[in-house]
Amino acid sequence: PRDGKPALAPYVALLAVTIPPAIALGEPWSPMFIYLGVATGATLESNVAVPVLAGLVVVYVASALAGGATDVWFGAFMIAGLGLTMASFRRNVRLVEELRAARAELAEMAVADERLRFARDLHDVLGHSLSVIALQTQVARRLMRRDPDAAEAALGDLDAVTHESLDAL
Repeated sequence: PRDGKPALAPYVALLAVTIPPAIALGEPWSPMFIYLGVATGATLESNVAVPVLAGLVVVYVASALAGGATDVWFGAFMIAGLGLTMASFRRNVRLVEELRAARAELAEMAVADERLRFARDLHDVLGHSLSVIALQTQVARRLMRRDPDAAEAALGDLDAVTHESLDAL
């Protein structure tokens, strides 16, 4: 598949090259329908592959019986069984790809959540510290003229809160 879409041209070419000789030549070519069943399951989406496989089985049985074959049911079983197995395998591969994409998206979301949590914590710590710093600055400014010693103590508290905030980062 290219870009998630199956390459249908080779599949259609395989049908065109295989079905007419298998019908015209009969039994020696009729096992080629098994390869068509595998290619159908590997190439087409399941909702399209199942009816196409059913059609291949019908054409195989009709051409094999017309060619005088006696044991057609094993070939019919192989066409359907291998085709459905390949369709299931193709679906499983797609599901694994989707699972990997979902895991990558979950990892990105976990990183974003952690960044958001860190930002909230930082906001809480810095918001509290900045509120205390603003309050201590107002206290020191008001005490400057009246009580220089108290203003000096308020500036010391301001210095301590500033260093605590820097240490928290």
